[in-house]
Amino acid sequence: MLQVLPPGMRIIVRGERWRIVGATRWPDCIANRLVGIAPSNQLEERTLLAPFDRFEPLARVSKPFRASRRAWIAALAAAIRSTRPVDGLQAAHCAGIDLLPWQLEPALALVRGAASRILVADTVGLGKTVQALTALEELAARGEAVRVLIVTPAGLRDQWAGELETRFNRRVSLVDAAFLAAAVRELPPGANPWSLPGTYVVSFDYLKRPEVFGGIEGLCWDLLIADEAHLAAPSTDRHAALSRAAERAARVILLTATPYASDREGYDALCRIGYLPGPASDIGDELLVFRRTRAAAGDTVLGRRTRIVRIALRPDERRLHKLLDRYTTRVWRESSTNATGRLAMIVLRKRALSSAWSLRRTIERRLALLAQHPGEPDVQKCLPFETDEEGEVTSEDCVDDAVIGAQGLADRTAEVGALTSIHQLATAVGGTQESKIRSLRRLLVRSGEPAIVFTEYRDTLEHLSVCLGAIRSHTVLHGGMSRHERNAALTTFGSGGASLLLATDAASEGLNLHQRCRWLINFEMPWNPARLEQRAGRVDRYGQRRTPHVVHLVARHTAESVVLARLEHRVRRARRAGWLDSVWPADDLVAAAIVGRERLPSVRQTHGESTSACPRAARACSEAAMKRRLRASRSPERGETLPIFELPRSRAVRQRSALDRQVATSAVHVFEVGFSDDAGRVADSTLMTVLGPANESEVAEAPATRRREDYVRDFRARVVARLTSRWRAILSAVSRPSAAIQPAFFDRRALEEARAGAAAREVLGQEIRSRLDRLEQSRTVTTDSPRLLLVARVRAS
Repeated sequence: MLQVLPPGMRIIVRGERWRIVGATRWPDCIANRLVGIAPSNQLEERTLLAPFDRFEPLARVSKPFRASRRAWIAALAAAIRSTRPVDGLQAAHCAGIDLLPWQLEPALALVRGAASRILVADTVGLGKTVQALTALEELAARGEAVRVLIVTPAGLRDQWAGELETRFNRRVSLVDAAFLAAAVRELPPGANPWSLPGTYVVSFDYLKRPEVFGGIEGLCWDLLIADEAHLAAPSTDRHAALSRAAERAARVILLTATPYASDREGYDALCRIGYLPGPASDIGDELLVFRRTRAAAGDTVLGRRTRIVRIALRPDERRLHKLLDRYTTRVWRESSTNATGRLAMIVLRKRALSSAWSLRRTIERRLALLAQHPGEPDVQKCLPFETDEEGEVTSEDCVDDAVIGAQGLADRTAEVGALTSIHQLATAVGGTQESKIRSLRRLLVRSGEPAIVFTEYRDTLEHLSVCLGAIRSHTVLHGGMSRHERNAALTTFGSGGASLLLATDAASEGLNLHQRCRWLINFEMPWNPARLEQRAGRVDRYGQRRTPHVVHLVARHTAESVVLARLEHRVRRARRAGWLDSVWPADDLVAAAIVGRERLPSVRQTHGESTSACPRAARACSEAAMKRRLRASRSPERGETLPIFELPRSRAVRQRSALDRQVATSAVHVFEVGFSDDAGRVADSTLMTVLGPANESEVAEAPATRRREDYVRDFRARVVARLTSRWRAILSAVSRPSAAIQPAFFDRRALEEARAGAAAREVLGQEIRSRLDRLEQSRTVTTDSPRLLLVARVRAS
């Protein structure tokens, strides 16, 4: 008869060393749950079947052997690295990252039960992705991240997958139509492709599709991470889908460098993502916010150098802006109740500040749309961006015809005449000799370094591509490109195949471009401060080894010079003070000041959510320092870790089992003491030293061991209480009955759908109840049999 191996037993199977976590007996086999203990499989979890796999206990050495002091200290460092403190870091030191205190705080907050929902709203460039992935790894090391959902902008999916694979050695699934189609072919009929354990990365726009979200809604998640969470704006499909998925997640991490604190409604909606009323409120389902500036985090990145290049326009260019100013101001005043008409004027002014070429293209479209009769069908768009099935392309760097063709002046003839005059002048001005383009060309020739040029509109980007082709090898990145085209462009720029990247704001969020260059040029200044910071964050971020340079090209004698340049100074002052979100007025106020010639509001001298909510920052700092030292050196110096290193004339003796009776009574014994829950999972492991003779049973009953067991039990109880409350709230939300169904006489599809939904809710409820049962098992903590690792004895003189 097959024998069930006890939890905690160390074995060799398939050539690797593992520890038994638990076992389940079946009629013909035993399923053993394992966790890796070797450097090659550390923290990896796997379930193998006996007798199909051979499980061999680790051989014990009955006789000690001598080792040099250096080897003994290296073995002690390895033993310390392998400990798994219940309230500390268990996996971060194994990742390929710099261990920085502020980046460990969110992970420690989650594993210590300080919150179930976290908003990381640090300044651009402080490594929010690393913070989220560190939290993911720490939860995975505890077996609490079996099914993970990561929601990102489409352009960042590959970057997230790369970070997970290269830094954390974790395989992920990039979810798109091809992935789901392959999963449906390979899985049994009716199986949900999302139901398998794993880490799934999906874009916002693909997640919100009804046929995709249907598979996600019927599942629960251990962890949900939303990057650039501000993109899920209130009252949008993105926000609805993300909120619904977050309500099924035990833990939620929201990442954004621009939480629009000046927009209270938007900020409140962001903070409520994943909120569950009900049982969770017993402990508190409030959001834990981390809002840290570089100064507060102690970041040592070199300071950013910002320069405004003021460009003198030619007389005909100045005449073009004045002519457009008179027209847009007149329409603005007549369109006090026409929001779309005012928006059209904002677009014209912004495009004129971008380039005369872009203005010319926009005027042509507006004239064509105004010439249509009211009953005439709309003109077919050039590219159907909104119908992209993968959510990869976007039309955010283009303008909808519904806006461009909005009604302006009541006198249509006068409006067409004004637009025709503007178009003629823009045609004469626009070209390769525009003042801004000439200044940009001179700047690129002088710098000679790789650079990124940002512009808001794709028309301007295409024009710059033609005008700069003769002086620089370049590649372009805009919202109309697919995932593979974006990756190709970034690879070309990153590998040195091009020295210039021309990009719209499709590349302003999340991308790591600081390894390639430090120069960033804004061809026109955006009216949104968040976008300005997001652009600068591509080169000014942690890991940049040189001083980043950000250059703003500002045309004199235009609204860009009068208003936006002043606001940029306010932003720099606000960035130093740490209250960027409060100092910058909303986009509509900036537009009213430029087009409607209204007054900007005064600067507020307060800051709202810009504080760090770190529960134990000092502990995070000490955790990082210890793990960094132990990982960096395989042979620590004497006196660095334990006082035993300072014993005079000591000789190290190492053994893997019980100490031979010949070892002197003055020896110092180093034991590993572990604590497991009822499910067999390791809750905590630590090292204990004993001076003099000692055996495993004495160490297990020692007062220090009892105190540690009590601490681990109390700590686990607090963490489990919050997590249990969260799962109960999810179960309560899932169990709510749907609205009453009124069947049709000849159509029973509504009833069938209702039955299918009820069955899916029942399956989900059973899964949640099983998770609650496992949580109850983890409340009980028992001491495992201590294991003797190292012995040091004093040699007689």
